[in-house]
Amino acid sequence: MIMEGYLLYLDPMDVAVGELVYAALEEGLLKLYTSPDRAQSALRLEIPITDHETRVKCLPYGENGSFVPCRFQLDLSPYEGDGKTQVYVFATASFEATRAWCRALQDWRRHIFDPSFRSLPLAEEDTQWNPVEAATTDCSVLLGRVAECELVPHPQPAPESPCLFQWLKDRLGYN
Repeated sequence: MIMEGYLLYLDPMDVAVGELVYAALEEGLLKLYTSPDRAQSALRLEIPITDHETRVKCLPYGENGSFVPCRFQLDLSPYEGDGKTQVYVFATASFEATRAWCRALQDWRRHIFDPSFRSLPLAEEDTQWNPVEAATTDCSVLLGRVAECELVPHPQPAPESPCLFQWLKDRLGYN
């Protein structure tokens, strides 16, 4: 695990679309969950960042008509082929969290094989930090921004039919 915490997952094209997610950056994937327990059933989106050139930048307040503060953009361009660059926009609860997420996403390859920071001796100011309290604070700040900016959730994609036979049954009205 490189980084985890609450983020607002925003639509890069529609400033009125965004939702609160619990994000975990691990093993070359950015996983977005609907709840912090990170259960497989709560997985909202899985963004592979391996085999991609990763570019991360902070977005100024008010750019593109969005007035959600502490935003950053993740651009993923495939190394091979003519694949289209994928653009993701997120927001954090504070500027410090924005910088930390940008740094973690930009440098994830450097840290993937590093030993856990938990195995290192902690400084005294680090022992006073409570991750549960920080997550609760971030969650409440971001929920306030969802309400303040009147954000609506991303539309859910239609579930794929498991096979051609099921697809035909659905289309022809047989149950």
